Amino acid sequence: MPLQGETRLLRARGVNSEGDGLCDCDDGLVVFVPMMLPGEEALVRLVKVKRSYGIGKVLESKAVSPERVTPFCPWFGKCGGCRLQHGSYSLQLEIKEGLLLDAMMRLGGFLRENIPLRPCVPSPRQRHYRNKASFPIQSFRGVVTPGFFQRDSHHLIPVDRCPLIDPSLEELMKVFRETLPTLSLRAYDERSQRGSLRHVLLRKGSHSGQGAVLLVLKERPSSALFDELRVFARKTRARFPLFSSWAINIHPDPGNVIIGSRTLPLSGAPYIEERLGKYVFRMDLTAFFQVNSSQAENLYESVKASLGQEEKGDILELYSGVGSLTAYLASTGRRVTAVESWEPSSRSLEHNMKSNAVKNVSVFRGRAEDYCSTGVLPPFRTVVLDPPRSGSTPEVIAAISRLSPLEILYISCNPATLARDLRSFVDTGYRLISLTPFDLFPQTAHVETLAILKRTR
Repeated sequence: MPLQGETRLLRARGVNSEGDGLCDCDDGLVVFVPMMLPGEEALVRLVKVKRSYGIGKVLESKAVSPERVTPFCPWFGKCGGCRLQHGSYSLQLEIKEGLLLDAMMRLGGFLRENIPLRPCVPSPRQRHYRNKASFPIQSFRGVVTPGFFQRDSHHLIPVDRCPLIDPSLEELMKVFRETLPTLSLRAYDERSQRGSLRHVLLRKGSHSGQGAVLLVLKERPSSALFDELRVFARKTRARFPLFSSWAINIHPDPGNVIIGSRTLPLSGAPYIEERLGKYVFRMDLTAFFQVNSSQAENLYESVKASLGQEEKGDILELYSGVGSLTAYLASTGRRVTAVESWEPSSRSLEHNMKSNAVKNVSVFRGRAEDYCSTGVLPPFRTVVLDPPRSGSTPEVIAAISRLSPLEILYISCNPATLARDLRSFVDTGYRLISLTPFDLFPQTAHVETLAILKRTR
């Protein structure tokens, strides 16, 4: 067993889900080394050694990958967002295919020859693709400051730009950096739980152009502070007229969850709209929506194509959000039951189906678990689910298996929980037909996946 502080010559055989190089010591210890790309060799100091793994730091590069490129963001390596910006885009796609494959084998127990992996679908844009950005707020050198967290910490990096977000979000971020210190708002402190302003969330419809601002506060502001924030919103809207929707979200509980359950309108409409294909979707400022609109269109079109226009039988869609995928499912002409638990999103879902003249959709307001426990469910030929990063639950997976649909389409943003859940479906009589990664998050180690399963018995 190597000791902490030792120096070893290591070669990276791959990259893990955090974007770190995967290296093997002679005695079998796996060492994670930030900034190393597959095939690179370096002199590495072991800065941490545990029983099952180690963490290293590059002291001197010995062999450099031909796919290594110069990062275009000055904060790369400090900010915790991007993890693969030092690799060419073609290499990033290969890495994401490898991450998915590794999760399926290591965590899902699938044999390589039984994994129908397809090439990763590239994003139409590799920069300025994000339609949303959430900036944590801290007191930095005594000044209320927005930024991003340093990797693996809650230490704030006061960035002044981000080349992944929409350019107009970058410009608006600069206004907040200049103006927040002048307002009667104290930055929230996680340790003491004092202060008020926790996050500033900016979002924009990449195709609609509509923008929104959400201020996340620990408690409801006083009437004087509310008026002050309303004035700030009015002045900022004059400079950025497309950002017409402003609201305050109240989040009193400690923890890493960004959004609370109460939202107060501050200025303008309490929603924005975004266009995907021929559809226009209204969303509450707290609602989930894919951050890469152009690639979301590609994903949804792929889902639609996999269903086929000639197929018959109803569709059950779980974790439906505001209905962006729902509309594509319904365009096949089949009846869709859409299930969504977040109240603002379920309201938007119903509105969006009406406003887009989608008539073959019924909405169930509640958790997927609630719907699955309502009793004897009607037969569904197809079940589509797009759960959060934590994946689906055993209750939902068991209910789907009891329904025994002919096909299951599973969209996931987390290969680890996807592999776990796919194993459960396969063990109950399904066969994995295709596994297609989509790069919705260029420059990061995140990967979206569309998995299609068919019933075998």
